Amino acid sequence: MLRLLHELPQRDYPGDYLLSRIRCRRASLLAEDLSNEDENLSANVSDAAIWLRDQDERQWLFRQMNHDLRTAMAPFFVHFEINILIQCLRFIEAGGGDEIHSFLDRSLWSLDLKQNLRGNDSMPEVLERLERFFHDSPLALTGLAEVYKNQGIQGCEAMIRIIFFEQVLRTCTDPDMHSFFQDIVDLKNTLTVAKCLRWNRESDPGLIAGGRVGTGVTVQPVSEDRLRRMVRRLTKKEGITGEYLHPVSLEPVLYAFLLQKVTRSRRMAGQIVVCIEYILRRYFVSKNRSIHLHARQREEKGLAGRELID
Repeated sequence: MLRLLHELPQRDYPGDYLLSRIRCRRASLLAEDLSNEDENLSANVSDAAIWLRDQDERQWLFRQMNHDLRTAMAPFFVHFEINILIQCLRFIEAGGGDEIHSFLDRSLWSLDLKQNLRGNDSMPEVLERLERFFHDSPLALTGLAEVYKNQGIQGCEAMIRIIFFEQVLRTCTDPDMHSFFQDIVDLKNTLTVAKCLRWNRESDPGLIAGGRVGTGVTVQPVSEDRLRRMVRRLTKKEGITGEYLHPVSLEPVLYAFLLQKVTRSRRMAGQIVVCIEYILRRYFVSKNRSIHLHARQREEKGLAGRELID
């Protein structure tokens, strides 16, 4: 998947030196996160600025890596870049705007792909170009324009993510990377079942293949009991109450579990897990700040004091 990303100059730093730099930046991040959240959000900060800083940090890490590490980590970076791709498509659907250029300027996508997302073309034209661009890549998106016609932007997002995750789990050979993506798929599948239950959808939601939890060959109806089993298997926690089965409450619980799991494994793992944990932690801090910012803007003091990710 490395060819989908921008060919930036390589630093070829020794592994120990790179790990040392990551540890320093991680310590600074932890210190920021422990301070008062409102103090970390200036009066002029925007949601876009929070996420652009998150992009900058991933680009910094990518620049420090040699070719072999970039190749091994490419699925991880593409995973985050898909969020940028989806956000750009939403901007295009809404009529464009300067925001799309800010995100693309910092994006790790290849220059050719970024060029396909710039301009004033209609959504069907952009999606047809994306189909052609990804045609011979690991992320083949044949039929994306037709999905948009029938299911809108949400259908496109689901298609892109499902194709990506299933392709990574079929082809990824690094055990640490493969295990991380299985955890992500389990998390997303569990949230999908929670949302179907919330919306009273009784049919099987069509989960992403390749996870460890809740994706057996037998089609199962959506039920609270099924969701409890999935959450229990994923988090190893008993006594999950109905309140925490609501998607809004369940999401931070699952993401906190994922971060804790990766953090525990980083102490004995190699470079890949250390890099994953740092970027994942940075992402969760950005997500927390975004939630705090929106809460403060709406003057919802109760939500403003609540962490999304512990």
